Amino acid sequence: MFEYAVTKTQSDDSFSISIFKDGKTIKKFDDVTLLKTHVFKFAELCNKHQISPIHFDDALENFLTDFETL
Repeated sequence: MFEYAVTKTQSDDSFSISIFKDGKTIKKFDDVTLLKTHVFKFAELCNKHQISPIHFDDALENFLTDFETL
């Protein structure tokens, strides 16, 4: 089971998303967005639907292109 978690990037006010499996980080995407509510909703949806890391890049691209789909 994958877990998607949001963290705040320390260098600025943007948010990152990390993907965990069995408690280990398998992928991290820095500086995803500055919009806190959007990135948390996106991570929540990724957890709910268990988006595979293989498809995460496409899902992230869609998210960044059109926030209104959330």
